[in-house]
Amino acid sequence: MTNYLLSRSKTPVSKNSQLKETILIVDDSPDNLSILRNVLTEQGYNVRVSLNGRQTLQSVNIMQPDLILLDILMPDMDGYQVCQQLKANPETQAIPIIFISALKETFDKVKAFEIGAADYISKPIETQEVLARIEHQLHILRLQRQLKQENARLSQEIQDRQNTEAKLRISEASLLQAQRIAQIGSWEFDVRTRHVTCSREKYCIFGLDPNSSAITYEDIIQRIHPDDQPLFEETVQDAIASGQPYNIEFRVIRPNGQIRYLEFRGEALLNDQGKVIQLFGISVDMTERKRRQQALRLIVEGTAATTGDTFMSSCARYLAQVLQVRYALIATFANPAGTRVRTLSYWTGENWHENIEYDLKDTPCEDMLLGKACHYPKNLQQLFPKDRILQEINAHSYFGSPLKDSDGNVIGFLAVLDEKPMPLTVEKRMILQIFIARAGVELERLHAEAELQQSEARERQKARELKLTLSELQQTQSQLIQSKKMSSLGQMVAGVAHEINNPATFIAGNIPIAHQYFNDLIKLIKLYQDVCPNHHSEIQACLEGIELEFLQADFPQIIHSMNVGVNRIHQIVTSLRRFSGLDEAELKAVNIHEGIDTTLVLMEHRLRATNIKVIKEYSQIPLLTCYASQLNQVVMMLIENAIDALQTDSKFHNLKLRLVPTITVSTELRQSKTKAGEAGETGEAGEAGEAGGEKIKLRAYPSSIESQGFSSAIPAAPQVVVIRISDNGIGMSEEIQEKIFDPFFTTKPVGSGTGLGLAISHQIIVDKHKGNILCFSVPDQGTEFILEIPL
Repeated sequence: MTNYLLSRSKTPVSKNSQLKETILIVDDSPDNLSILRNVLTEQGYNVRVSLNGRQTLQSVNIMQPDLILLDILMPDMDGYQVCQQLKANPETQAIPIIFISALKETFDKVKAFEIGAADYISKPIETQEVLARIEHQLHILRLQRQLKQENARLSQEIQDRQNTEAKLRISEASLLQAQRIAQIGSWEFDVRTRHVTCSREKYCIFGLDPNSSAITYEDIIQRIHPDDQPLFEETVQDAIASGQPYNIEFRVIRPNGQIRYLEFRGEALLNDQGKVIQLFGISVDMTERKRRQQALRLIVEGTAATTGDTFMSSCARYLAQVLQVRYALIATFANPAGTRVRTLSYWTGENWHENIEYDLKDTPCEDMLLGKACHYPKNLQQLFPKDRILQEINAHSYFGSPLKDSDGNVIGFLAVLDEKPMPLTVEKRMILQIFIARAGVELERLHAEAELQQSEARERQKARELKLTLSELQQTQSQLIQSKKMSSLGQMVAGVAHEINNPATFIAGNIPIAHQYFNDLIKLIKLYQDVCPNHHSEIQACLEGIELEFLQADFPQIIHSMNVGVNRIHQIVTSLRRFSGLDEAELKAVNIHEGIDTTLVLMEHRLRATNIKVIKEYSQIPLLTCYASQLNQVVMMLIENAIDALQTDSKFHNLKLRLVPTITVSTELRQSKTKAGEAGETGEAGEAGEAGGEKIKLRAYPSSIESQGFSSAIPAAPQVVVIRISDNGIGMSEEIQEKIFDPFFTTKPVGSGTGLGLAISHQIIVDKHKGNILCFSVPDQGTEFILEIPL
């Protein structure tokens, strides 16, 4: 549009430093925009500008202004079109729009107002007029906003009041419901008018119709039990006189003759002079509480600390009284199959019936064999027409529950029957559970007592048999120990026979023959000397060189010495046969190294036969007081086991590995660092045997034997002699290590071991010598046994 000058008059600048509303100026003339923006900015308005219609719509969508000054004549989109779009948008239609235009025709103004303009200003314009019109529209906008806020506030207040009234109605209904459930009635008594105001539940407690006429104080007195009326009136008069709270219990008689127990408590309301003008309070129906107290008394009496038949009888009777039923019974099984039962107590409402037996089939009790409780509230005889007893006692309802022992096994049942329908409330079910639990415990005790009495005779007989068996077992144990000894000795004697007896027998058998041959030669020499006294010089020189006369004198002595040696060998063999005998059972101080060496010599034939390398590592050990023969047996058993382990290990047959089966025997003296159930000090970890016959080293002393191996430990002495016997064989798993000291446990093939070797070793070391025997093993790497013997 054509630019124009705005005629201005001097306008005072607003002193309000705070920015007012936001005004958007829309004009395609930058000069007009600048003039209007300066004027409005001076008045404290927040001013935004736009040069065309599309830019205006985008700006309004981003942030809405409080008022728009809109030119009409603009390129692309005129002011009318911009106004129409803004008014068509619900989010922007409330923004007041003032047209500022050079068009002065009435038609233009009417059109502007028709499309929603708030005002129309013709150019040229006066500053005061523009400001007044703008302020007028903004004032209207402010009033609209205030009206909207006030309407919202009033709507919220109305909604809050409605919500409060709804909550009040709900609260009143809840209070009435709570009073009904709790059977609590509220009341007020006007002392001057003697008028009584009661809640609905108060009427119900007294058995009156809540819709009837108002109740009076005299009506209340008439409903109170005659025996309790004096107490009630006295309490009311005292409260009026003293103004103190009150609390009493009394009985009321309803119109139908039913008696109810009430608790009556409240307070007094005083006026400014301290005079009581009103009593208010509550009445609590305590009838059910009284009934529960009575039921609790019966429960306590029925489940009191009685036992046996006395308990069963009282339990059945009190259960029937608490539940107000005719019959109650407790029964247990009469046969092992549990298809027939026998009553232990049978209450019939007036007395106890004699105990009976009957089959469970086709009775209400049959399902309890499955451990389920059964409840038939009515029509019992129609449900079980074959049960003759139900017809005899005219039972119409039934509840039964199995009685279980502490392991959950059904051992009997408890049942109640009645001649009328029997609905079960939660309270009655809880009462039943108390009696069921107590009866189950007592029945289990009775069964245990009967079983105990029956088993006492069996136990006495077993004790006699056990004593005899123990004696036989001790004899058998001695025989087994001796058998194991003989098994070891058999191997030892075989070695002796192979290594000593055969050569000794050969020598002993050829000594007489050699002696005879020598005598024959001497006889030939003498004959030659007699026949040919003149010897050749060479023969004479030879005779002088060999000292024939000395030889003739000395050879018999040599033969004698050989006989003595052979006899000594036979004596050694005899001694070896006594190696593990019982003739050396006494304690004596010995050199353990000599015993170990002797054992190794005896096992030499097995060691050589299997190419096993033996490494000995001895420390300086003083003489050890021990059972030498038995200790030698332990060493021999361990070496035998090591040989067996090495023989069965296939890795030594692999020529590529070049492994040498090795047994290492070492000794040392050290301070004891073990406790019962523990191993010794921590050392090196086990290493597998390698090529060249290197010994395996197993020096593990874990802090807990249970996590590394098995031991049978006795608290060791301050100083112990330690004997280690290790091999680089197949080793053992943890499962086997846990069982190796058990009697008759063996990993050897059937017939090649008794399973007593390590058990006997354990007994010798732990029981006889008060020491420890430890085992450490790693599968496929080897095993080490450690003997700790107190010095």
